Amino acid sequence: MNFVALRMLTGDRAKYLGILFGVTLATLLIVHQVTIFTGLMARTWSVVRDLRDSSGVDLIVADPNTEFLNDARPLADTDLQRVRSVPGVEWAVPMGFTPVKARMPGGRFRTCIVVGLDDATLIGGPSKFAEGTIGDLRKPDAVVIDALDAAKLLATTDADGVKRVPGVGDVIEINDQKARVVATSLNTRPFLSQPIVYTTLSNARRWAPPERRQLAYVLVKARAEADMSALREAIGARTGLRADSVLGFGFRTVGYFIRNTGIPVNFGITILLGCVVGVAISGQTFFLFVLDNIRQLAALKAMGATDFTLVRMTLTQASLVGVLGYGLGVGGAWLLVVPFFKGTDLEFDLYWQVLALAGALIAAIVLAASVVSLRKVLTLEPAVVFKG
Repeated sequence: MNFVALRMLTGDRAKYLGILFGVTLATLLIVHQVTIFTGLMARTWSVVRDLRDSSGVDLIVADPNTEFLNDARPLADTDLQRVRSVPGVEWAVPMGFTPVKARMPGGRFRTCIVVGLDDATLIGGPSKFAEGTIGDLRKPDAVVIDALDAAKLLATTDADGVKRVPGVGDVIEINDQKARVVATSLNTRPFLSQPIVYTTLSNARRWAPPERRQLAYVLVKARAEADMSALREAIGARTGLRADSVLGFGFRTVGYFIRNTGIPVNFGITILLGCVVGVAISGQTFFLFVLDNIRQLAALKAMGATDFTLVRMTLTQASLVGVLGYGLGVGGAWLLVVPFFKGTDLEFDLYWQVLALAGALIAAIVLAASVVSLRKVLTLEPAVVFKG
């Protein structure tokens, strides 16, 4: 009977393609918009994601009033020693995070985020490099800039119209003091269009505007036997600071942007429209398809087919359309998100959680379309087949 159901579905090519189009369009809109949304939110804690990948950091300690990554409230140098003294801490290193004006070789000015790394360990820096290594930061007045930032945000154009991209060996000015580019990194793209410049903490303090406190975060590695939850509470109790896991700090940053910007609402409206379009097109076309085949279904019921059999046939038809439409929609969204923007400032990742969410929504859309049609199937009278 399932074979008969599928033959009935594909026999009417126009309605079959109409149903498939509705599910495909809904899937494409959902996956595309959710992917861009999650990609943008992941960028809000880009520096933290990079340090997670490049080091063994377990916890990030910050001022309790720090709401997101770029909202770093300054800590005292003594806070670092207090964190180190907490039982269960294997090591703790400082991290600076300061916006500073920088002048490029061609004369262009740009506000950059200068990330100061611990001079001894360089923990917290990027893990991927286009040229050079993190160890090059031990050279005098050394900085690491992102390769894509260099090509777009930091590039200058000379009087002859020739584009100049800063690279290894070039000298830039940070707060009117000279710094030499020793490596170019491949950072996770940030949410805000401010180039990330890595250097040592001593350089960052020397270049940054004079302040009494210039320490932004303390990066902590826990001992192997330490209970992470208990360690966070112990750090908070002893220092008065807040300790988050790397992922927890990322979620805190994402939560700030979700609460305080209109981004979730805008993307949510598009996703809702995708669901409405899917239900409207698929539901209406599927219902018309059932109406057109009502005599065939009545004939099957007159020959002894039970309501359960007819329901199973209808759900089989809906499942086929749902699976094919979901696959085509995901493929279309992937083409719109990944290949065209690979290696650009708009690059995003397609997470499996996004695919699972889209699959659940499409299943709900297909089920809703099926329910509309099932009512007609269940109330079907076999005598319909004998009416003229």
